[in-house]
Amino acid sequence: MTKKLGNAVTRNRIKRRLREAARLGLGQIAEPGHDYVLIGRGSAKAKPFTELQSDLVSALKRLHSAPHEASRKST
Repeated sequence: MTKKLGNAVTRNRIKRRLREAARLGLGQIAEPGHDYVLIGRGSAKAKPFTELQSDLVSALKRLHSAPHEASRKST
């Protein structure tokens, strides 16, 4: 988290909200062998928690349903 988001209290609040949303949502959708990086934005502070959770779940569904760049590239 960068200081662009606010002071330490604000950054920690965003981090806690994202961590809890990930704890509740990733267990159902996360695929083994994948690492997920969540980037906190300023809107994560004011967004209702249920909406934050549903955004995370829908993003993961889109991620896993889309063809991956690495699999399309020939080596």
